[in-house]
Amino acid sequence: MSGARAFLAGAAALLLAAAPRRAAAQDLTGDALVWRTDDTRTGWRIGVGRELTSPLGVRFYGTHVRALDALDQDRYGVGGDLTLFERGRPGPYLLGGLSAGILRRSGETDDWWAWDAGVGYELVPVSWFVLRGEGRWRVERPGPERGLALSLGAVIRLRVSSPPPQRPYTEVHHATPPGEARVADLARDEGISRRDADVVAGVVATATAAMGTPYQWGGNGNGGGFDCSGLIQYAYREHGIALPRVSRDQARVGRAVARRLDALAPGDILTFSNSGGHVTHVALYVGDGKIIHSANGGVQLSLLSPTDPYGKWWWKRWVGARRVVGG
Repeated sequence: MSGARAFLAGAAALLLAAAPRRAAAQDLTGDALVWRTDDTRTGWRIGVGRELTSPLGVRFYGTHVRALDALDQDRYGVGGDLTLFERGRPGPYLLGGLSAGILRRSGETDDWWAWDAGVGYELVPVSWFVLRGEGRWRVERPGPERGLALSLGAVIRLRVSSPPPQRPYTEVHHATPPGEARVADLARDEGISRRDADVVAGVVATATAAMGTPYQWGGNGNGGGFDCSGLIQYAYREHGIALPRVSRDQARVGRAVARRLDALAPGDILTFSNSGGHVTHVALYVGDGKIIHSANGGVQLSLLSPTDPYGKWWWKRWVGARRVVGG
């Protein structure tokens, strides 16, 4: 095996080993980049990426570089990047990459490999589309490229169709959900007006009436089950309040509430993350330490507690709370 092929095999093994064993519900990024280093070299790269664990991400791609000078070179290859702080929202990030492939010039074929490192910046004009610019210091063998490579590109974010990895559903419902009167009283105890307390009591009642409905990815109550954000959107929509469709956007509505049980009021949207980074699940707080959510097994009531056999799984992944009504 040539040095370049051995290098490529080792890089691929390293990147695959870093990949998670079980896919969570999150975004993939479909990647298309083009660049020109000077007047003699252009190229493109197409690939796919995902977050491994906050703040680390990975990309895999195919690439082609065309030399426009007398060398008449074409480079075809594959590679991968590790990224740091690339979160799919506006801001800078760091990256480093390995790539290798086949070099064709003057009728001959050879191997090549390269490494690079650099910085990038993302702009997100809409939630599903990202504009990305990158600058990389690149070293390539057998040459001749050594220098700064600039690239501009666009990314379309694709949603993985599998739900977040969760513990198997158990029949622990922790008795019955609190009634509307109890929910309204708990809301007023947190300083919410009587009128708003009646609204959140109705929202909670609408959600709890859906208990037992099956989990359905993308479901919002029209024609079947619910996913986590679909349930919350549905419960609020039935009371005239429009919320975003997906969990990461619901995690930004209203105002932030302290992540403490004694600070919560019924109707608060609780956010959860499997990795400590982006939000992967949402639930509706109903009072008395309980949440209602659509997870494995369908719409269910769970106790949010560090000691409960099922609730502690959610407790460890609870990252925030938002108040939509009565804020």
